[in-house]
Amino acid sequence: MKKYQELFRKIPLFRGITDQERETMLDCLRAREQRFSADSVILLAGQVADCVGIVLEGQAQVIREEFSGNRTILTALGPGDLFAEAFACASGEHKTLPVTVLAITESVVLLMDYRKILHACPSGCSFHQKHACRRCGQKSDAKPPPGSSLQAQYARKTALLPFGTSDLTR
Repeated sequence: MKKYQELFRKIPLFRGITDQERETMLDCLRAREQRFSADSVILLAGQVADCVGIVLEGQAQVIREEFSGNRTILTALGPGDLFAEAFACASGEHKTLPVTVLAITESVVLLMDYRKILHACPSGCSFHQKHACRRCGQKSDAKPPPGSSLQAQYARKTALLPFGTSDLTR
């Protein structure tokens, strides 16, 4: 993953972390680099939301598929964009994705276990602890609050879709 060091330095999730710390952290987060051909599914609606992804190369889209077969593009993703964090960090044990993430071009994606992002590792990884506490706005020797979410930290500019009549009046 050394070839992506420059891109990693621009991603908010890794801001302020040295290249060496980031490599250690990626091991701790069980990060895995995966290649996808154009028009292949990266994450499928209905599957358990157990990872967070970052596009390293290529282009992808987050889409919602209707029962009728219609597709709605919710957001476009390019190198450095984080995805699935809002769903993976939502409360509940068995969360399923309501959207599909589709590779539009040949793509390389970094997938990370979201549980490792939210909770300090049992081995006391100093790099991970330092990062998790900084994301929560706490001192590095404090523990993150239970159930903390990174969703607001990495919110993208996407449209909110109304789900009820009260949402239409906001």
